[in-house]
Amino acid sequence: MHQRILFSIFIFLFCLSFGQTYEVQYISSYNGKVLTEQPPTLVWANEKENFILNNKIREQKAEYPFTLTKIEKPSNTVVSYALLKPNEIISTSDAEAIGKQTFEFTNETKKILGYNCKKAVTKINSNTIEVWYTSDLKIQGRCFNNWAKSGFCFRNRKK
Repeated sequence: MHQRILFSIFIFLFCLSFGQTYEVQYISSYNGKVLTEQPPTLVWANEKENFILNNKIREQKAEYPFTLTKIEKPSNTVVSYALLKPNEIISTSDAEAIGKQTFEFTNETKKILGYNCKKAVTKINSNTIEVWYTSDLKIQGRCFNNWAKSGFCFRNRKK
């Protein structure tokens, strides 16, 4: 009960505190097939911060333990909250992770949902990740924690 109240207040303050907030749902797929057992990832983004969570957390149906992530702007500090069980929350804060991430910005472009998008590529450990982003929106939004400050992420793909 305590966690539900805390989470509701957290979301309420987020929505009230800032101007234009975008919500984007990312659906996971593998080999072209949607992974129905995995809930969509949600990103709420505005000019001051981003929240990364999933649909089960928003609907307050997530099973413990679960995490949600906040990215504070303009510092690009990643704050991760782990809700271990009712009334037990731990958090970490990392002000360096995003700044250390490097991207190769390519000349490839395409339209996604009517927006002009550009492609960037990064490596995290042994994974190569393609990110499609737009600079047409006035904010930066991340589809995962380490996205650079170049625009709003519309799609990412691990190779």
